[in-house]
Amino acid sequence: MSIFSLTICLSCIILIPVDAYSVSNVQEPETRFIIKILYLVFNCIVLALLFGFIPFAWFFYESSGIDNNSVAKRIGYALKYSIFVIFIVVILIIVGTFLRSTDDIVGTDPPSIWAQKILAEGREVSTVSFTLSCVTIIGYIIWCTYTAYGLASLPIDLIKGNKSLQQEKNELDGDIKINRIKNMDSDVPLIADEERTLDTYHKRKEKLERVGGYWYKMRNTCRPIFILLGIFGLIVSVSIMASITLSVIDRILNHLDCGVKCGLILKNAALFNPLDRLLLTLSNYFPVDYIFFSLIVIYIFCATLYSIVEIGIHCFCWKLFSVRPHHTDPQAIMLATILLILSILAMNNSLENIAPIYVNYGSQTYIPVNGTVPQSCSIAGSTDCVMTEIGFIIHNVDINVGIFGIIFYAFNCIFLVAFLMSLIMAGVKARQSNIQYYSDEEEE
Repeated sequence: MSIFSLTICLSCIILIPVDAYSVSNVQEPETRFIIKILYLVFNCIVLALLFGFIPFAWFFYESSGIDNNSVAKRIGYALKYSIFVIFIVVILIIVGTFLRSTDDIVGTDPPSIWAQKILAEGREVSTVSFTLSCVTIIGYIIWCTYTAYGLASLPIDLIKGNKSLQQEKNELDGDIKINRIKNMDSDVPLIADEERTLDTYHKRKEKLERVGGYWYKMRNTCRPIFILLGIFGLIVSVSIMASITLSVIDRILNHLDCGVKCGLILKNAALFNPLDRLLLTLSNYFPVDYIFFSLIVIYIFCATLYSIVEIGIHCFCWKLFSVRPHHTDPQAIMLATILLILSILAMNNSLENIAPIYVNYGSQTYIPVNGTVPQSCSIAGSTDCVMTEIGFIIHNVDINVGIFGIIFYAFNCIFLVAFLMSLIMAGVKARQSNIQYYSDEEEE
């Protein structure tokens, strides 16, 4: 179920380049309708998994510890406790269905016409857009913590690499020697905690002996490749941050006249955005842009997953689970899946800041009334341009409920600060241990 859930979420994002290609080159109503249906189906499946199947699987597994429980009783137990989560999403769907902007948008200027087109979308778009936006607010918490840390930490850890085995063995030998000297100087017999500490040291040393085999030698041989991947990843991470920063500034300087009421929607991208411009250039050679876009999405996904493994699953300051090879609890896998789904939903919304023109209009251009040089399409540009389906979904909730756009804008600002702090932490922290993924509980 975890693999299926993540595949559906990623499929919804990787559909964006196809959406951009269709408005740039095809523009057939049948193709647009198919893409719209795919977005709605994928997003509905995500909501069903997030609010239905995954909670049901969680409670079904928890009920296995209850004595004399048949499968039917376990199903009843899981349904009983899952119904509350299902009730929440039903309420969101009902509110989204009937929620419409109370402001009448009139005018013949391009921004007003675009707003009217967005509001003219069917109620199914408004419903899905509103429900996803409510869930995406939670996703942005994951985006600003795990994803921000992962984008900073993953490339730097690849560049730094792990400690050498000999260095780590020497450090452990020194710790063991210090403990022995301390205990020899004391007449008090060893207490349980001190004995456990010494035993942990010895077990770690045994693990280090086992680590120094074929895979360790192969990893050392591939160090130049890891360093190159780390440098490339760091360039991508910094480029993502630069693009988000420029979009955040651009939205302050060039937003629609309705301003905060419609979520600071970007009217016309005036600042140079590196990733946006690169994707627009590559879109002329489809599917090169599709491959590049997919690599960025997969990189962000891997950075988030790396962060979850590195930090563990927390609820504020309390650590709930560790994620370790061959030692991860089923509940931890389900929670990690939920965190990844939520981060993907936030990524889906943030891509509009990473590449605003590409995501909303693809490579479409128009010639201004009093000009001869083609310009990239925008909300303030020609109404002859065709907005992507993902653009309609994102902006629908911004116009209907402007507070969502402001919240997402604020979270993107927090994300930039979190990335900068994580980058400093990743730069000053020591190199990783070769046995970092063995928890103390396993060693005991």
